[in-house]
Amino acid sequence: MREMLQTLCDHAATGASVRSIPMGLAVCGMKLTSALGLSPLGDYHSLMYGRSMYFDLSKIRGELGYTAKYSNDEMICESYDWYIANKDKLKYAKEGASAHRSAVKQGALKLLKLFS
Repeated sequence: MREMLQTLCDHAATGASVRSIPMGLAVCGMKLTSALGLSPLGDYHSLMYGRSMYFDLSKIRGELGYTAKYSNDEMICESYDWYIANKDKLKYAKEGASAHRSAVKQGALKLLKLFS
């Protein structure tokens, strides 16, 4: 995940570098800021933080001849590009719209920028 996030930072030309912090501290902070309504992430996001995830595609490859169209790096960069092209539309999403289709409030993430 760290490498993919660094690829995204490089693609977006932010000049940022990904830094690691201890998993326990990160999960505690994620839960706290979520409970206080200061995080754009849901409490459930902390369940996956710092853990590797893998999908076994052998069955779909064998039965259907499936081949992924994009690598993880390409997918995340394409998603970022789509967001940049559509962020003005997302700012004005209707009340009650899907959280995946509306801009998130930065909350505590603004504070992290002070320390970077």
